Amino acid sequence: KQLKDMDATILSELFWPSLTGAGKEEILSTSLPEKVQKKLDVYASRYHTLKAPRKLKWHPQLGTVKMDLTFDDGRTMTFDVSPLHAVIICKFEEQPEWLAGDLATTLQVSAAVLRNKVVLWVNHGVLMETRSADGGDVLYSMVEYREQLNGSDA
Repeated sequence: KQLKDMDATILSELFWPSLTGAGKEEILSTSLPEKVQKKLDVYASRYHTLKAPRKLKWHPQLGTVKMDLTFDDGRTMTFDVSPLHAVIICKFEEQPEWLAGDLATTLQVSAAVLRNKVVLWVNHGVLMETRSADGGDVLYSMVEYREQLNGSDA
């Protein structure tokens, strides 16, 4: 019941040894949202029960995430994105605005990697990019109402 919306592709290290370092710059140091990590742990535990002594080692940077985002104005948007894209947008459940520097630090990614990934959300009208009140850092805000975009530079 709990895992019905999750799929995994099993890759053997015997056949895919080069995967151990894949995508390090993006997500290996970034912690996944707690609800996602719990699902992965349950899945891995069930796999181990069925296939003992085999265990899963997750490479979340290699996957894709199917997400439905629902906004206060009733819009629902569906996306197939990388795990880092998903982690970025999940951070906006914690708070509606983030300074770019704070978000990069929280995610443990460089400012360049964050900028490269967050542009997808800005281009789709999910996030709005402005300058902070002091004119310094970039501020990313969740767009709950489409009208918010009409008065911005986005």
